[in-house]
Amino acid sequence: MSYNTRIKAKEMKHTDLKKEIRYFNDMHIQPLIANDDFLRLNMYNFIRNQFKSEAQKLQPIGTGKLDFTNVYNMSNAWDYVLTHMHNKIDIHEIRNINDIISKNNAEDITGGAFRYSFVNVLGQPATEPTRIYDSLDNAIYKMNSTSDSILTRAFNIHYDIITIQPFSDFNKRTARIVMNWFLLQNNYTPILFNHKGDNTEYVASMKSRLNNTDSKAYTLYMCDRMHKTQFMILRMLRARIH
Repeated sequence: MSYNTRIKAKEMKHTDLKKEIRYFNDMHIQPLIANDDFLRLNMYNFIRNQFKSEAQKLQPIGTGKLDFTNVYNMSNAWDYVLTHMHNKIDIHEIRNINDIISKNNAEDITGGAFRYSFVNVLGQPATEPTRIYDSLDNAIYKMNSTSDSILTRAFNIHYDIITIQPFSDFNKRTARIVMNWFLLQNNYTPILFNHKGDNTEYVASMKSRLNNTDSKAYTLYMCDRMHKTQFMILRMLRARIH
């Protein structure tokens, strides 16, 4: 079954998946962790440990062994988010995240520095280097100031960072951390991309939005991944209770 066929099937099955996610979050997960520091800490540690699985699923096909530097840096970025949970997410903080993720990279890329060359992303030209700051600033403004739902804004900042490509590398990893930071700040669980099909579907969903100017397939994929993450987290939390 093709990616687009699966998306259409999901659309028919989940007519209002965002509403289901909000209900699941508000009625099942948040009541468990709201007043229980032990369970909340378990959730944070669970997410941290899952980054290894996510790195394996999202690494490009044929790249060989898992890059443990990637796992280590993503874990450190997650720890930074937890330590600075209530900081305002601005350009400075996004650059901090990229710097943490870029540590000791094989290409010796300077983390947190805006790129100065023209690049393509998902087959399309990324934002011109001279417009990166303003484009990223506008994306952050939309994340904080629009009347869209929390989920829509979270999905949008993830997509915006990737399509702007502000940094020379590690833009997708930066986008995922920033999105999850925003979700945590608004009392939602993070999203993990550690499903078997995420290697291809993650990129395919973004290409669909970029090439067709239609965010439906992208939104459905992100919702599907978030809902699966919610089930993983709830299952883990209930195991800790019992």
